[in-house]
Amino acid sequence: MKLFSEAYSGKKPEGAKKVTTYTFAPKGPVIKDSIGELPLHRGIYLGFKFNKDKVKNGVISFTEFVYVGRAIKDNTLRKRVGEHYSQKDLKYRESGKTVDMSNVAFLYLDLDNLTDDQISDIEYAFISEYQPSANSDGIGHYAGKEAPLCISVISFPGADDLNLSRSFLISEKDKEVDNEK
Repeated sequence: MKLFSEAYSGKKPEGAKKVTTYTFAPKGPVIKDSIGELPLHRGIYLGFKFNKDKVKNGVISFTEFVYVGRAIKDNTLRKRVGEHYSQKDLKYRESGKTVDMSNVAFLYLDLDNLTDDQISDIEYAFISEYQPSANSDGIGHYAGKEAPLCISVISFPGADDLNLSRSFLISEKDKEVDNEK
């Protein structure tokens, strides 16, 4: 799958009037038994596989980034993550293998202050940059209301080994490539 993003150095892409920048420090983790802690707001949720046998003092160490989802319109983070936990397995897009949902923990971004289009663009950016193993390819999610779009992800507990902390850019060129599909 072709990436539609690039590392972002802070320099505006040629021809861009502005760069919309979001900086995130995901909250969580949430496991099946703690869904009630999720807000009744719209946002993005990030699913990570973890080894239940290696949880120490309540600290979860993630082994794989498996899914990105969004809660928009009348959905909430609590409802959408709950729907995933009501399924027994999460299917990987390419291999067809599955991961037991009891081995998946979610982090979340409470984005109730943003529009549904902004939330969809951010979901697209996460899928394009990180390519979680259980997501579809992400094509068709990018509303393109804000381009170029820069996402900065601040380090968060449990994800250090996955190298997820970075800044990346979804540019106008990327939107055009996506719309051709």
